[in-house]
Amino acid sequence: MVKIIVLLLSAALAVITVLGIAPSSLAWSIILGILLFIGYIVAFVALFFLTYIILGLFVKKGEIKKYSKFYHRVYVITTKICMSLFGVKMHISGFDKVPSNGTFIVVHNHLSNMDPVIINAVFGKHDMVFMAKKSLAKIPFFGNIIRGTGFLFLDRDNPTKDAYQLARAIKYLKTDTCCVGIAPEGTRNFTEEILLPFKDGSFIMAKKSARPIVVCVFKGTEKIKHHLLTRIHHVDLVVTDVIEASIYESLTEKELSDLVRDKMLQVLNEKKGE
Repeated sequence: MVKIIVLLLSAALAVITVLGIAPSSLAWSIILGILLFIGYIVAFVALFFLTYIILGLFVKKGEIKKYSKFYHRVYVITTKICMSLFGVKMHISGFDKVPSNGTFIVVHNHLSNMDPVIINAVFGKHDMVFMAKKSLAKIPFFGNIIRGTGFLFLDRDNPTKDAYQLARAIKYLKTDTCCVGIAPEGTRNFTEEILLPFKDGSFIMAKKSARPIVVCVFKGTEKIKHHLLTRIHHVDLVVTDVIEASIYESLTEKELSDLVRDKMLQVLNEKKGE
């Protein structure tokens, strides 16, 4: 939708500008109109990124230890615009299972850096942060916005820091500050395996916060980086189940991990042949 609006506005402004200039011939009118059309598109895109950059400049240096509703809204709006510009077409099922109130944990398979971006856009009405690798915080401009939101950055070489971030996530959930998203695989899956082995953090967080676990699976996000601006990219997102704390409270972390993994595998195996 955003892409269509930008194209229509650019076309309208190009026509209005050409009519105002009134070139001496039809040929010059067409050439000028095409150049203006392209120029207005570039200007709209530049304005969008300039606004994003300026907002990011107000985020203080270092790690932000509080959740920010303002920067979360900025992030949601930005991700939705980027998804539209990049031609991401979502096919969502099972979203009616998601709790309408209170905080919860979103767990998902991990195929691409776009995964948390898409989750954030889809769950946009819910306050949310993600547990993410620390390198994302260093991405120019984008890193400032997610830092400002209050993302929880993990460092595989620093278990103490990861334990601290896990404690922050549990506090976010228990105080109903915001939901937390995490990929139990811990990294993107570039293998032929449907799912990588799961890490413990997701399920320690669930057991200690006693919040519902929203189990999601993706298909297609790994293809978005190819032909980014020239093709429509179809992405499936299935909310397979919501596991309430009353269901898993008697399970060990390993049993809970296996339960979530089985639910993901069932849907992923079904979609493998599609």
